[in-house]
Amino acid sequence: MAIDFSISILASLIAGFMEIKRKNVAFEHGLLDKPHETIPIMVFWLMPQYCLHGVAEAFMSIGHLEFLYDQAPESMRSTATALFWMAISAGNYTSTFLVTLVHKFSRGADGSNWLPDDNFE
Repeated sequence: MAIDFSISILASLIAGFMEIKRKNVAFEHGLLDKPHETIPIMVFWLMPQYCLHGVAEAFMSIGHLEFLYDQAPESMRSTATALFWMAISAGNYTSTFLVTLVHKFSRGADGSNWLPDDNFE
């Protein structure tokens, strides 16, 4: 799990630098206030961060599942594994739900939002 946290930190740093690059490209091409325009940057710039996050998730999942498999009674191993994956899916659905709520309830009178759909913000 320590390996996962280290890789996650590296992936988050790379994602931050990639966002800086994306904003600079949007600025250079005058696309700051044009949310429906495509920024001329290759999608392959996203590969390092997504690959690192995937590797980190693999390390974390394997660690969790190994712990559950070793510590759970033999009759509960499949149930513990199923509960682990259900917790992961519940977290993903909760995250989506929270983003939807924030997007809905933070809308200002001018139509702006706390989670803007702009190229730059």
